[in-house]
Amino acid sequence: SRLVAVIEDGIRTGGAAAHVRAELSDAGVHTPVLSFGVPAAFLAHAKRTEVLAEIGLTAQDVARALVEALVGQDDDSAAERQGSSDPTAVTPER
Repeated sequence: SRLVAVIEDGIRTGGAAAHVRAELSDAGVHTPVLSFGVPAAFLAHAKRTEVLAEIGLTAQDVARALVEALVGQDDDSAAERQGSSDPTAVTPER
């Protein structure tokens, strides 16, 4: 399983993950890229820990998303090896 995870230090839109995706694509590398960061939206004022929990950016949230993405890749790879694929499977994007 291969996966690139980018945790932005700010707003996700137009961040480092977008550049990583473009560089991988230009190089012909088809590795999924998961992007974690602050959405480009108004967020209610609160303590930093509360905001991160609200937008799903706690350490636990990120770890869970990574494990789910990797497990999903393993499931997709197993289906491909068996000659079938799940048409409903998607590569997780965050």
